[in-house]
Amino acid sequence: MKERLKVLDFLRGIAILLVMFRHAKVSTITTRMGWIGVDLFFVLSGFLVSGLLFSEYKKD
Repeated sequence: MKERLKVLDFLRGIAILLVMFRHAKVSTITTRMGWIGVDLFFVLSGFLVSGLLFSEYKKD
């Protein structure tokens, strides 16, 4: 089993914070940049799911 990458956990946390700050309207900068959190979260999800799929494909 592969170890978790702490960098991905950190990026996931940043993405969540960006979305939360966007909805809380903390400042104009976070309100304008909140969409980056959503994009980052989708990219990380695609990376993690594709990694799982490729590891299952390698098993067969």
